[in-house]
Amino acid sequence: MKSLSCATVFILLSILAGAQNNVPTIKEYKKIFTTYPFSDPDPIPKPDTKIYPYYRFDGFTDIPVQKEWKVVELENDYIKLIILPEVGGKVWSAIEKSTGRDFVYNNHVVKFRDIAMRGPWTSGGVEANYSIVGHTPNCATPVDFITIKKEDGSVSCVIGVLDLLTRTSWRLDINLPKDKAYFTTSSFWFNSTQLDQPYYTWMNTGIKAAGSLYIPVKVTLVMKGSIMIGQLTNKTARTFAFITTTILVVINLIMCLENTLIFLAAIGMMTNLVWAATATTMIRPAKKYGYGACRNKE
Repeated sequence: MKSLSCATVFILLSILAGAQNNVPTIKEYKKIFTTYPFSDPDPIPKPDTKIYPYYRFDGFTDIPVQKEWKVVELENDYIKLIILPEVGGKVWSAIEKSTGRDFVYNNHVVKFRDIAMRGPWTSGGVEANYSIVGHTPNCATPVDFITIKKEDGSVSCVIGVLDLLTRTSWRLDINLPKDKAYFTTSSFWFNSTQLDQPYYTWMNTGIKAAGSLYIPVKVTLVMKGSIMIGQLTNKTARTFAFITTTILVVINLIMCLENTLIFLAAIGMMTNLVWAATATTMIRPAKKYGYGACRNKE
């Protein structure tokens, strides 16, 4: 009877221990990374720039330092996420625990280079971007964050900031379910102003590449609702631009022949030609830029 009781207690303790392991955890701590920092900004405001009231950081270095960064760690039985709220709130690494391998690119150094609209940007991880164009203004600077344990057992790190260009607030909920080998992101963007504001958001994920990696040009993203965002191949885009431009030029020529407002029609035709030239320029095949300076020095 004693042995039966002991066995029962052992089984119950094992069950409780297993249940405890299924609870995701949240940790906050400091970690030192090899860092290639950027300079202080120019303190003089420049209202004539497109990024005002933000300032730029224009100084970069090839001399590394050992810098301490704040880390938020979300972990369950299957994966572990590392988030750096002082580097734009990036999901810096995502590790599959059974193999110990990263399934997004884990850049072991924080190497800032002049890539983003305000200057500094560093490769790797999963990056959330908002605002008007390109990498978000806060992609290399601290963002607000809060950690949450939810009723469904999942854990979240919610990052966000007030975008000064549009006076709108964005939030991104990085959520790790309690019993899944993946994480999700949910985006929220709120315009509290009385004016329409531009809406531009995208995310990019770093994947460790080998010499034979090939990524096709054509990408299409369908969002909930009636919006579809896509990127056409270069050949298709050039054909589309040529056909639409030809139609618009013909319409303007007819306006010149049939109406007395020749001057206005001519202005319209010139506008279409300028648009066509701009569109053609924008959709040319991308050149190969040398980003060797962004590679790791491990």
